[in-house]
Amino acid sequence: EPTVTAGVISAVGRNIIPGGSDNRGYYLDMIQTDASINPGNSGGPLVNANGEVIGVNASILSASGGNEGLGFAIPIDRARRVAMDLLAVGNVRRTWTGVTVRAAAPNQFGRSHDVQIATVAPNSPAARAGLRPGDIIASVNDRAVSNPLDWEARLLDARVGQALQLSVRDANGTRTAQVTPVDQPSLAAERVRALAGLQLVTLTAAIRAERSLSSEGGALIVSLSDDARSVGLSAGDLIVQINRQAVRTAEEAASVLRNLAGTGASIRIIFERQGQYGSTSFYLRG
Repeated sequence: EPTVTAGVISAVGRNIIPGGSDNRGYYLDMIQTDASINPGNSGGPLVNANGEVIGVNASILSASGGNEGLGFAIPIDRARRVAMDLLAVGNVRRTWTGVTVRAAAPNQFGRSHDVQIATVAPNSPAARAGLRPGDIIASVNDRAVSNPLDWEARLLDARVGQALQLSVRDANGTRTAQVTPVDQPSLAAERVRALAGLQLVTLTAAIRAERSLSSEGGALIVSLSDDARSVGLSAGDLIVQINRQAVRTAEEAASVLRNLAGTGASIRIIFERQGQYGSTSFYLRG
């Protein structure tokens, strides 16, 4: 049955990295509350004293599995943006700027409170805005950025085509840069169908930067069926070799797979996944 609990907002802008082998992903820019979140109100609204919905209850941190006063909610503005994207286009539009970041060098106390640009993809929005590796990103739209998760959180709040105002520092001082995010390159790329339920795109410099891939060529899996998942493939895998034959484009990978279909031969695919190389073998039905 639904339940109602009461508490206070303990903090905002929390970035949470779950621990343990069973926890995946992370939660960015969350609202922290000590109001109990449990199976009766998880996924329900977080409401302020005026009756206004300010968040969607999402998770807890607990060693025992019960409430310990560490509950987290998705800010309502983000939830509304996701809902509007789903209604308008059927999916959530993820933004891309062409920047990867890292924590800046620590200070004399061993702490880092700055975010430094590590790489800038050629011809990306960041490159057109004049951002350079080594620049320090101090804030985005007047919101401070003090660690790489803060930067990722600001991108969650960004919209495709709406400019971001960045405060950037370098050896010459502080300047303002305007970066206009675009759709992720892998979403905008032309898709090639390789057999039933497998869609690929050719790896480009922009997609390589977007996905932080080390390979210089290959076919990126952007959509796949349950059958393809059952043989060990996942969306985001970059196919680099099929049966000892290197593939550099989506068209090459699709052609090789089509030629092997119905032959009864064993298929062995080498792929890159999250910076690591792996392989899977299976028989391809006709």
